[in-house]
Amino acid sequence: MRNELAASVDDFALGGRGADRVIAAAGCLLVGVALVLAVAGLGEDAAYATQMLPVSLIDGVGVGLALPTILASATADLPPARASTGSAVVNMSRQVSSVLGVHPGRAARDAGRLRRGQPGP
Repeated sequence: MRNELAASVDDFALGGRGADRVIAAAGCLLVGVALVLAVAGLGEDAAYATQMLPVSLIDGVGVGLALPTILASATADLPPARASTGSAVVNMSRQVSSVLGVHPGRAARDAGRLRRGQPGP
């Protein structure tokens, strides 16, 4: 047990896979915090410098920590000859997921606004 713990600590200190998990988790946590702050604190008349900017900065730092770490770790175990294909598949999956996951929700929201006679974003 002691050797496994020491190896785990050494792996994290040297920037191994354990460090990737912590960095990605911290980034995802920051994105979640930004989402909660945005939902709880931003209204129709939110001030930019005191309300919107801090939420955007927290979200940006979270995405900056999480996304590159997750994408790099997705192809870390591939042999060099397959790295470019693996990276392309990972990024294509991310793009398709964005289209299928985010955009229908935005379209439904905008359709509801148009039915109520409100202008779009």
